[in-house]
Amino acid sequence: MEIEAYDRCHIGIKLKPIVDLNILKEKIEKILPEHGYKPVSEAFVDAESRVIKKGVIGAKENTNVELNYVAHALNTVGKEPTSVLNIFKEVTQFLSDIGYDPKAIVLFYEVLTNMNMKSNKNPRDILSKSSKIDLSPLEDIEDIGVTGVLISNKEEAQEYELFSLIIEPNPTSPRNRFAVRLQYRSRDTGDIISFQESLEDKITKIIQSIEGE
Repeated sequence: MEIEAYDRCHIGIKLKPIVDLNILKEKIEKILPEHGYKPVSEAFVDAESRVIKKGVIGAKENTNVELNYVAHALNTVGKEPTSVLNIFKEVTQFLSDIGYDPKAIVLFYEVLTNMNMKSNKNPRDILSKSSKIDLSPLEDIEDIGVTGVLISNKEEAQEYELFSLIIEPNPTSPRNRFAVRLQYRSRDTGDIISFQESLEDKITKIIQSIEGE
């Protein structure tokens, strides 16, 4: 069992409404080239309203720095977790360098990850065997089984403390791959950095425990 690829690795900075994103964009675009970022001007526009939904404002190490106008967030997005984390660290420092106090303007930080994990066993069989659910009342239904696990604190957590982990067979390769979707929020950059650094180890151990290893 191994982590095969990341479909998305995202670390976001959810900003308070007091931050004017157009002003932030002007300021951060000036500082990015000084630190080796390639200038990018790529906008994603809503087809009906013609309003900009998000825009890429710089790129480095295969990672984009994006402004999401709908979510009111400044994000680092890529497919290489180490690079995304490094860029996130730089971007948080840039905010201070251009006159923003993170404690005053940030609601929370957020890790969003979609990854694919290859297994030597059938993921649905693994999930079914790991579950204590008695499926015998449904034995007359062909191919019944557990097809997903959700681990979450959403019922109790504050908005800035959310955690959600979904493990299920990969829909495009369900016989030997897991799809893992994760969301984690914190108000503390240290928590985010520590979590991202240990993410692969955490996910690997959880799936190993499901497999019974």
